[in-house]
Amino acid sequence: MIFYVLSPRQSVLDAAVSVGANAVVVSDADTVAARQHAHQSIEVADPLDPLEVARALEPLIDQGEDALCVGLGDDSSQVAALVNSALGLTGGKYASFSSLEVMRDKHRLRNVLPAGSGLNGLHWTMTLGDDPAADLRPLFAQVSNGIVVKPHSGSGSRGVHSIASEGELEALRLEPGSYVVEQRFVGPEFSVEGMSWDGQYRPLVVTEKSTGGASGLVETGHRQPAQIDSQARERLCAAAREVLDHAGYRFGPSHIEFILEDGQPRLIEAHGRVGGDRIADLMAWSVGASIFEVLFGSYVHQELPSLHESGGQAAVLFPDLRSWPHGDEQWLRQVREHAGVEEAGILKEDGTRGDINCSADRHAYVIVSGSRIDESIDSLHRHDLIS
Repeated sequence: MIFYVLSPRQSVLDAAVSVGANAVVVSDADTVAARQHAHQSIEVADPLDPLEVARALEPLIDQGEDALCVGLGDDSSQVAALVNSALGLTGGKYASFSSLEVMRDKHRLRNVLPAGSGLNGLHWTMTLGDDPAADLRPLFAQVSNGIVVKPHSGSGSRGVHSIASEGELEALRLEPGSYVVEQRFVGPEFSVEGMSWDGQYRPLVVTEKSTGGASGLVETGHRQPAQIDSQARERLCAAAREVLDHAGYRFGPSHIEFILEDGQPRLIEAHGRVGGDRIADLMAWSVGASIFEVLFGSYVHQELPSLHESGGQAAVLFPDLRSWPHGDEQWLRQVREHAGVEEAGILKEDGTRGDINCSADRHAYVIVSGSRIDESIDSLHRHDLIS
């Protein structure tokens, strides 16, 4: 089987090879030239233009061989859905554009859930003017823990405002426009990583999240498997299945985010794609296969894999490096010397770091794995390598 993958990382290509599939890179010329790999490449001016991608792939499609266009991000997954539909690939065994669009639109997603669903709280869509505090005050008065104001689409905490007090409401500054306004949930945050095949959903692992940054909403760490009891895990997985069923999502990976409020899963957002922030990679240690291997393997074998938590643990951390007094190379060297550290990298070079207001602002990352990752994390803290 051939997978035409839109702008993939090397680990994605490696995963395809590991299950006996052929991966072809579809990306812009600069990206293709910058990456040294042995895989066939197709250059397009804009890999997020479905018409251009479809035109590039159409002459290459051999009707006697299965092929699939794969996108692993919010936008690229929708591009892939349009291309797969236009070219009639894999007999319709791909995520539908409409199911991805339901999940992209946060207000629409809440509205497809049954009335009174415990996954939802109060939610509205509002046009806010020059005085958002005045517009929002009647809604703020209806809830006990505050409200969250966010764009209709997007991820990475970009443009999301959590308002828990009258002072925060008065200080809110927004560009006039249409927003989703939701009841603010209080509790620990999780995501469920899973795979769907012909409407059958298999939850693979629950990820536990740490949040912080300037707003307190930016994800600053992820851990697998989540340190929760089996009942909480089952409730989260059942909630993810309910969301996907109502969104009409039948094929592909998913990443569904919840807050567990007094034991009740509360929906934050849902995505018909792999989890970002290296969540997909952590699964290699927590369940024995990355989500990329799960995705490609499901298509090669035409069924969901049998995976279970392996007993291993893994985490990715995103430290604030503004207090680090030395250079980036010294930080990387010292971090990589610690037991349990699998990988570390700089995301923002010294001199360009500021407040962490969204995922794109984060400074660096560290991946740890093993049976004692708490000891690894504690050691990094003691040596002031993470904060």
